[in-house]
Amino acid sequence: MRHVIMGGGIAGISAAGAIRSSDAAAEIIMLSPESVKPYYRPMLASIIEKDDADITLSDDPREKYRIRTLPEKAVGLDVRSKEAMLSSGRRQAYDKLLIATGRTPVIPETIAGLRGPDVYALRTLEDARAIQAAAKRAKNAVVLGGGIAGIKAAVALTRRGLAVTLIEKHSRILSGKLDQQGSAFIAGLLKRANIDVVTNQQEYEVLRTAATLQSIRLAPGRIINADVIIAALESKPNIDAFKTSGISMHKGILVRETLETNVPDVYAAGDVVEYRDIVSNSMVVSALWENAKEMGRVAGMNMAGSQARYDGFLANRYSTDILDVPITALGLVDPEDSNCEVFADSRANFYRKTVFKNDVMVGALFINNTTEDTGVYAYLIRNRIPLGKLKAMAVRGTLGENKYVKPGTFSVS
Repeated sequence: MRHVIMGGGIAGISAAGAIRSSDAAAEIIMLSPESVKPYYRPMLASIIEKDDADITLSDDPREKYRIRTLPEKAVGLDVRSKEAMLSSGRRQAYDKLLIATGRTPVIPETIAGLRGPDVYALRTLEDARAIQAAAKRAKNAVVLGGGIAGIKAAVALTRRGLAVTLIEKHSRILSGKLDQQGSAFIAGLLKRANIDVVTNQQEYEVLRTAATLQSIRLAPGRIINADVIIAALESKPNIDAFKTSGISMHKGILVRETLETNVPDVYAAGDVVEYRDIVSNSMVVSALWENAKEMGRVAGMNMAGSQARYDGFLANRYSTDILDVPITALGLVDPEDSNCEVFADSRANFYRKTVFKNDVMVGALFINNTTEDTGVYAYLIRNRIPLGKLKAMAVRGTLGENKYVKPGTFSVS
C-alpha cells in the first residue's frame, strides 16, 4: 500500500507514525518543500532569540517511520488517476492520500508600504532564521499582531536587545484567546519588559525611503521607528491547489468523522481542515499543534484500515509561557452566554478562571497558576462530563488531588 502525505508538519508526521504502527510494509512518501529535519513549530520564536536554539524533534521521524521524503510541493490533485501533481511537473501516484499542507501567512496588500524588504512572516524555520539575521543589524522592531505568535516574536526580539513595539488592531491583545482580565495581565507583563503595546490600530502605513524601511505611521500621526517588521497578522489554509479537484471545502477542507474527504481514499488533517469545535458546536479551522497531531493520528489509523472516529477539537486549547509565566487556555474562556456560570480567582501574581454550563465545564484559564494536571481539565471539557461534587475542586484548581481523577489516564468515576 502506498501512502502519500502532503506536508511535513506534525499532522503528517503523526499520520505516518500511525500508518507505520499498523503496517510495517507500507510505503510512506512525504511531500515537503522544507528540506530541514522536522521541528517543533510552536517554538520558532526561540530561534529568533538564541543563535544556538535547536527546536528539531529529538528522533527524526523520517528515519523512525521509514518515510521517503520528496522535496516537492503539491500543486494539484487528479483524483481520477489517483495522482498528486508536483511543483517539479512530476506526478506521484497514491493508494491513500493525506492532505496536511498547513497554513500560509498573509501579508495584507491593504497596508501601504508593508510589502517590501525587511518585512517578515513567521511560519517556518527559514523565516525564523531570516528574522534572527535581520535582528542582528537592527535597533528597532515592530511586530504587527497581538496573538501568540506575535507576542512570542516580540519577547524574543526584546531579549536580543531591540526596542520593540507591538501593534494590535483590536482593543486588546490575545483577543479570542483570553478574556479581558487575562489579556490585561499579559499586556502588563509585556509593558514591564519594555515592550510598547499599542492597541486599537485599524489603519497605519509603512514608510520607506526608496525601498529602505524607515518607520510606521499610525492613524493618530504617531511615528514608530522600524528597522524590521514582523507581520504576525493573518494566515490561511493551504487549500488553493485542490479547489478544482472535487474535494469539498469552505474555509478549510471538509471531512467526515474518519477524516476522509468526500473523495474516496483522500484524507485531510491539521490546519487545512474545517471541523467541529466541541464547545461551540460550530465549524472552524484550527491552527493548533495538539489538534493537528491528534487529527494526523486518527487519519493515519484510518488510512491503514481502521475506522477510528474523530469527535472534534477545542478550537481554543494551548499551553505556553510568556516571559516565563505559564498560560493554559481551554475552551470557552470569555463567555457571552448568560447561562454560563463563571468562577474567577484574580490576584496580583496569578489568575484562574473556570466556566460551566449545566454542571459541565466548558472552559478553563490558568495564568501563572499551576494545577495538578491541566490535561484533566481538557479531558473533562472534551467529554462533557457532569462534575457534581468535583465541581468545587475544579474551581479551586485541585482536581488532580482527588482519588477519582487519575491525571495520567484521565479516568473519571
